[in-house]
Amino acid sequence: MKPILFLFTGVFFAALAGAEISIVRDTPEYYNFTVESPDRPVRLTLTPKNFPLEAGKNYWVTSSYQYAECVAAAKNGELDIAFPPVLRTAVTVAPFSGNLLPGGSFEDASAWLLEQKSGIMPVNGDRGTDGHYGRLLGKTVASGIGEIKIAGRKLLMRKASNRGVLLAASRQKIALQPDTEYLLSGFYTPHKGGFGTTLFLWMEITVPGGRTRVEPVRNINPVIIDGKRRYVRTIFRTPDQKGLSGSVRLAMGGPSGAAEWERLTLQVNPAALPQIGPEIRPERRKPLLSAQVSGAQLAAMKPVIPKVDARSRFPRLLLDGKTVPLFGFTANPLEPDPAKAGFRDFGEAGITLQWLTANLCVPDRRMKPLWTGFGQYRFHILAEQLRALHRQAPDARVLLYVLCDPGAWFFEKYPQAAWLDRNGSVIPGQWKGTLAVSYTSPDYLREVGKALYSLGHFLANDPAGKIVAGIHLSGGQDGQFFPQGNRRNWDRSENFRNALRSYLRERYGNDADALRKAWGDPELTFDSIEVPPESEREKPYLFLDPNRSADRRVIDVNRFWNLSTVRMLEHFARSFKAGIGRPALVTAYYNDIHGNVMGKSAAAACYRSPHLDGVVSCNPYGVSRRAGGSGGNGSSASIGLHGKYHLQEQDYRTEYSYIRIKGLDKNGIGATDGFQEYAAVQTRDLAAALSVGQGAWMFALSGNAWSHPAFMNSAACLAAAAKEVAETPQEGDHGQIAVFADERMDDCLSARGGFIYRLQHTFFPKFTLNLTGMSYDSYLLSDLTNPRRPSYRFHLFLSASSITEKEISYIERNLQKNNNILIFTTDAGRIAPGGFSANLKRLTGLNIRVNESKMMLHRYDPALPPGSLFGNNPFILSEGYGPFFDISPDQDTKVLAYYYGTEIPAAVMKKHPGWTAVYLALPGGFNPALLRNLAREAGIVPVGPENDVVSSGNGILSLHATGEGMKTLRWTGRSDLKDLADGRIVAENTEASSPEFV
Repeated sequence: MKPILFLFTGVFFAALAGAEISIVRDTPEYYNFTVESPDRPVRLTLTPKNFPLEAGKNYWVTSSYQYAECVAAAKNGELDIAFPPVLRTAVTVAPFSGNLLPGGSFEDASAWLLEQKSGIMPVNGDRGTDGHYGRLLGKTVASGIGEIKIAGRKLLMRKASNRGVLLAASRQKIALQPDTEYLLSGFYTPHKGGFGTTLFLWMEITVPGGRTRVEPVRNINPVIIDGKRRYVRTIFRTPDQKGLSGSVRLAMGGPSGAAEWERLTLQVNPAALPQIGPEIRPERRKPLLSAQVSGAQLAAMKPVIPKVDARSRFPRLLLDGKTVPLFGFTANPLEPDPAKAGFRDFGEAGITLQWLTANLCVPDRRMKPLWTGFGQYRFHILAEQLRALHRQAPDARVLLYVLCDPGAWFFEKYPQAAWLDRNGSVIPGQWKGTLAVSYTSPDYLREVGKALYSLGHFLANDPAGKIVAGIHLSGGQDGQFFPQGNRRNWDRSENFRNALRSYLRERYGNDADALRKAWGDPELTFDSIEVPPESEREKPYLFLDPNRSADRRVIDVNRFWNLSTVRMLEHFARSFKAGIGRPALVTAYYNDIHGNVMGKSAAAACYRSPHLDGVVSCNPYGVSRRAGGSGGNGSSASIGLHGKYHLQEQDYRTEYSYIRIKGLDKNGIGATDGFQEYAAVQTRDLAAALSVGQGAWMFALSGNAWSHPAFMNSAACLAAAAKEVAETPQEGDHGQIAVFADERMDDCLSARGGFIYRLQHTFFPKFTLNLTGMSYDSYLLSDLTNPRRPSYRFHLFLSASSITEKEISYIERNLQKNNNILIFTTDAGRIAPGGFSANLKRLTGLNIRVNESKMMLHRYDPALPPGSLFGNNPFILSEGYGPFFDISPDQDTKVLAYYYGTEIPAAVMKKHPGWTAVYLALPGGFNPALLRNLAREAGIVPVGPENDVVSSGNGILSLHATGEGMKTLRWTGRSDLKDLADGRIVAENTEASSPEFV
C-alpha cells in the first residue's frame, strides 16, 4: 500500500526584531501611523505637529488589527501609548468623546443588571436566520444556569448548564442622538466552552412610543476556546428620530463554559483610518530574466497545452503532458505591474499556476482596460504584462483573470442591455457610468463573446501568449455573476423575458398545449409569456407545488434564472476557445453545493458542461475561518465526479492586508494573528481540498497579505504538499460520510423564507460536519446514482425534497443494507411524486406527517430522552422556524431528542434488519456527538477527535486542533505516515498516530 500522507497544521517561523513606523498622517482631526512590532509590546511617545494633544485630556487609540483603548495625555503635545505585540497595524489617535455607559465599563457593578434566564438566545443572530434576538430569554431564575458577576472591573460569566442564558444589561437608559454613528467595543476572553458556546454583544434601542429595536450585533459563534483576549466591536447608526434611548446587553448561551468581558465602551464613533498593506520590497521586484533573454525564450518555446485528465474521480491537470498541482496564486486585480504583484515570490515558492488580471473594459485606469470600443483593442498592454510576468517568474504558466463587465461606452449604444430590478428600474453598475448588465442580453453576450474571441486570437499569435493556459471568467455582481442588485430578484428586462420564452420552448418541446396546461392559461402562447411579478414568488408557504399552475410558473422561471448564468458562461467559454484555436482552460466562479440561494443553483449543469473545465468558489468569511475554527472549504467530491477541477479561493487576511475600519471586524473577516496561525488555516483548508482531489488559489484581494518571507514559507510548504499529492493520487481512499444536498429544491422554494430555509439545510451544517472529527465527501443529490461514486456506509441527506422515484428505488436496492446508516432531515420527499409521508416511509420506515400551519422553533430541548445519542449537548447551528413534522414512533423507534420546550419527538432512529434509519425534524439537526455515536454503532471508527477539524481521503490525513492536548488519528489498514511539511516519515506500518498540540 502507498503511504498515507499526513499534513501537519503547524509551521514555525523566526520572528521579526525591532519595530518599524511608517505612513504617518498628522492632521488637526487625527494622528495616524503604521507600526510593526511583532516581538515586543508597542511603547511609543507620539509628538504630532498638527494634531493637538492637551495634558489631562483623553484620546481614543484604535489599532486596525485590532485593539483600542482610551489613553490620557500626560503632557501637552505628547501621548504615550502601549499595546500588545503586533506584526503590523495602522493606529489612529482621535479625541475621545467619553464613555456613554453609566458607571463606565464594569467599574460600578450597581450600573448593571445581572440575570440568569431560563430561555434562549439565537444561535446565528447576526446572520438574521431566526428573528428572536432577546425575545425568548424566558424568566429570571435564582440559580441553575451558572454564575454571572462583576469583579475586578470585569464581567465574569460561568455557565454551568446547557440550559438558559447568562445576561447582563445596563440598568440606566442611555440617551442617544438621532442619525449618529456609534461604536460599541470591548474585550472578551474565553476560558471554557463546547460546541454551540456563543457570546453576544448588542444594543437595544427604544424609539418614541416604547418600541425597541436591536442594532447590529456581535454574535461570536463559534467561540474559539484558546484563552486569548480578543477585541470585539460593532458600529451602528441610530434612526433619524428624537427621544432615543438604549441599553447595552451582553449574553452567553449554549453549553457550560466560562468567559470574561472588560473595557466595554460606548461612544460616538471616532475617526479611524484603514490599514494599508505594504508594497513588495524593491529587491523582490527585480526581474530574474532580462528582457532580451525572456524574449528569446518566448520566441523559442511552444505554446503551453493544458488538459484535464478526468479518467479518475480525482481529475489531474496536465500542462504539456506533465501533472501540475492544483495550487496557484491570483494577483490583486488593482495591481497592473507584475513586478509589484508578487509573481516572483510565488514562482520561487514552486507555484506554477499564476493568474494575471485581463480587464476587458472596466473603467478603472489602475486595471488598464484592453477593450476601448467596438472592435477596438489594446492587447499590446496585456502582452507587455505577460512579458514582465515571465521575467519575474520564468516557470509560471498563466491563466488570465478576465473581467467581463462592459464599459460606459457599451451602454451608450445598448442601454437596453441593463438588468432591471423588481420594479422595472435600471440598476446602476459597480463602475462609474455603467449599468448592471443583464446576463441574458443578446448584445452583451454577442459583444463580450467577440472580445473574448479576439483575446484568444491575439494570444494564439503573440509570443507572450504562449505561456497562457486559459482564462477565468469574472464579472457581474461581486465579480461572481450573482444576480444583479440584491442577488435574489429576477431580471425584469426584455432580455430575460425573451430568453425565458426560448427556454420554455425548449422545456416544453415547443408544445404550446403542454405549456398552457402547466401554467393554467388556455390563451397562453410562447410569444405571449411574461415574467410573473416578484410577488408571485413570495408565497405564504415554503414549498411551491409543481402540480399547481400558479406555482409551476414560478418554478419554471426559477429554473431558467439559475440556468441562464451557466449558459452565459458556456457562451463565453466557447468564444474564447474558438479564438485561441488550441486547447485552453476556462473556469468561472460557482457556489459550492453548500452555498447560498442566489441565482446559481444549477451546479449540476455547470459541472456537466463540456465547455467549462473547472470552478472556483469562495470560503465564507467569519470566525470559522480563524485558527481554531471549523473552516469553510468549498471543495466537493461532486465536482471531480464530473471531471472538473475545483479551486477554493483562499483570500485570507493577515496583518499585511488592507483592513477596513468599518464593516467586518477581525472576527467578521476571519483574519489570522501572525505567521503560525496563517500557516495553520491555509493548511487546514487546502488539506480538505486535496483530500477530494481538488485544490486552491491564494488570492491577493486584500493586497499583499503574504508579503513577508515567513508567510511565503508556508506557501512553499503547501505547494510542495500539493505537488506530491497530485503525483500520487489514491482514488480508493475517500471520506467516511457521503453527504448529499438537493439543489433541485431551490427551484421550488418560495422567495419568502426559502432563502433562509436553504441556509439552514445545507450551509450551516457544513460547519458542524467540520467539527465531527470524521471525514466527509459532499455530493449533489443528483449524483446519488452516478456509477463513478464510491461506496459508503454512512449517508447523510442534508436535503432531499425533490428526490426522484429513480433515486428512492436506488436507495431501497443499494443502501438499505450492509449495516448502513441513512439520515434524512425535515422535507425529504416533500415535493416528489408519491407524497411526503409515503416517500419518507419508503426511505426510513417511519410514519411522519407535515403540518404547515403549525410553526416550530428549530431547536432541541436540552432535556434529552434516556439513551440519546446527542451526548449532553443537543445544540445545532441551523436555528430558525419551520413547519411541524409530526413523528409517530412505533415500538421499534428510539426517540433521540424533543422539540424545544416539549416532549414531542423531533429526532428518532429506527433499526431495520441490516440498516439503520434516522430522521431529524430540524434542518441541519445534528451535532458532532450524534454523528460519531451513530458511526460507532455501525462499527465505523472516527478518524479524529470530536470538535477537531479532520480531513482524510486521497492519501491525505489532516488535523486542525481546536484545543490543546494529545490528539489521536486513526485509519484503516497499516501505512507509513509522512509529514508533507518536511518530507519526514514520522511513523511506519501503523494504524494510528497521537501528536500533541500545544
